[in-house]
Amino acid sequence: MQAVQNVMRHYSVETTQKTLDWVALMGAASGMYVPRLAAISIRRKSVKRSAPRPQAAPANPQGASVVQIVPDMASGAGFQEGV
Repeated sequence: MQAVQNVMRHYSVETTQKTLDWVALMGAASGMYVPRLAAISIRRKSVKRSAPRPQAAPANPQGASVVQIVPDMASGAGFQEGV
């Protein structure tokens, strides 16, 4: 906060204490949470790169039955299996 006030002395910008408090809050919050968000992003990208990519299954392998799931608007269940 002191650094913000020092810079503000060099310019003819007038502000309220409320604005300075908001600037201080945003500075403190970004100082804490931006590094965390960056670490999470880096970790997710490294996991995504190292994870094996799933192979697409054949549309209907021999012997497999086809199950179609359709919305069931009449009952309260939501979905039902239909053949």
